[in-house]
Amino acid sequence: MKEEKGKKKINLLLRFDKGITEDEINSIKNGVEIFTKMFEGVSYRVYPASDEKSYKIFEIAKNKLKKGKQLEVATASFSPLLKEDPFKKRREGSISYVESNRDIPLFVYSAGFPIFVFNEDITVENIGFIIGIGCWGSYTIISPIRFRELNKELKDLCLKVQLWHEIGHLFGAPDLSRAINKLGPHDPDEIICVMRQGIKVPEDWIRFAEDYKREDIIYCDWCKKVIRKNLKQRL
Repeated sequence: MKEEKGKKKINLLLRFDKGITEDEINSIKNGVEIFTKMFEGVSYRVYPASDEKSYKIFEIAKNKLKKGKQLEVATASFSPLLKEDPFKKRREGSISYVESNRDIPLFVYSAGFPIFVFNEDITVENIGFIIGIGCWGSYTIISPIRFRELNKELKDLCLKVQLWHEIGHLFGAPDLSRAINKLGPHDPDEIICVMRQGIKVPEDWIRFAEDYKREDIIYCDWCKKVIRKNLKQRL
């Protein structure tokens, strides 16, 4: 659901790069809508390209990733620069950023949790290209580039699954009790859930998308429980 005035909500802030197609925008917006209907207390807004503050943060993030640098994760667990629990109420004010000692941006968002959609590959040091990043309690970045050769229906499904995967990480799913690989905690492959790790792109994501279409399952019960718990801390 879109943001409602007068009610306390967790806001997902969508920011689309230039060149993201209309059908990609619609797929991602629809995926966010589905997420907000699954979890009470979540809303979203779309930042227009004319919004200078969000554009500044967007460009900083994109330029860092183009250089193969990982963005700082703004959580109490992983960053000594942010001592406050990421799910507690943020300070009043507009979107801003501060530089860490390693000259990598640490994001501090008072308005909500950003979802940046890049119109190019994302690269991360020591890993190579990835299709998205979901940083616990901080931000989400995705790119549709690797799905553009798929047919319209399959691309739509893959984009939604990719989005739900990274939003799941944003709100702590699956959690550290799950199997941990090079790219962090993910569900075992035998579980039907978008929080499995898709190493082969687009093959694994096509498989996940087809599982979702066949089983009508987005998150497994464990991941839904983790997400609800972390959302409750923020409300």
